[in-house]
Amino acid sequence: MGTKSTKIFIPDQGKRQINVSLFNFKVDYRDNLFTLYLPCAKSKPYYTSTTHSYIKLKIKEFIPKIWRKLITICTISEVLGIIPESLEDRLFYLFRDKYYYEHYPSYEEGDIERTSLWLREYLEEYGTLFNFGYCTSKIFREISNKAQLESFPKKFKKKSALFEFRRIENVKNLTDTILINYKQILKKRVEKWKRDRSHPYDALIYAKQQSPFTFREFAKNFPSLKNPQANIDTFCHESKSDKGIFFYFNHKTKRFYFPKFISKFLEM
Repeated sequence: MGTKSTKIFIPDQGKRQINVSLFNFKVDYRDNLFTLYLPCAKSKPYYTSTTHSYIKLKIKEFIPKIWRKLITICTISEVLGIIPESLEDRLFYLFRDKYYYEHYPSYEEGDIERTSLWLREYLEEYGTLFNFGYCTSKIFREISNKAQLESFPKKFKKKSALFEFRRIENVKNLTDTILINYKQILKKRVEKWKRDRSHPYDALIYAKQQSPFTFREFAKNFPSLKNPQANIDTFCHESKSDKGIFFYFNHKTKRFYFPKFISKFLEM
């Protein structure tokens, strides 16, 4: 199980970016607009660590539930490379003997240059429309900067890295940026639909006036639609061909809802 020393424990493969394609990993644009890159942690899988758990808790607190699925998380590891959260269980449970490690980044071992190269290559291959780093430790900040990854917080006290990582204002700076970007995307789409007097704008007006509503009610109101189920679905997801996330479906009530906060920022 790897190679041991008094200071480190790394896999037999040494420091090497894992080939994520071997795990059938690929980026699907659908509901995958923002990727957040966090530093690795001692706890593995990384998502169980206190730092990762804290960021996810704040995302839950500051990002509306309807839009949280737009955000995916990756970990920057100086041993395994860039690891999507969706692969962590397989790496550290199913293949624990192969991929488990304990190691701290080192200037002497060339970790900055090597890991920043991995990060640049990952961004080129798997990066989403928006890619943000969140880190306050000096070495991971340097890795992000060398890879030209926009990182948060923008300003922080470097001597208090761990405290600054958990500072609510710093995390909110990140989540506010995510919200601003997505709201701008939706507003531009709605403005175009309004100018064109197209169906999507009519659907939003209907949703605002009738929310909550059933699928049958929606289909009855737009009888010219050839596939009303597929059409209403495009208002519940984000993809290259979809409208964006405006509605959500409640499985208990079997109804679609158009949140008031969305109609408010759209000024409808």
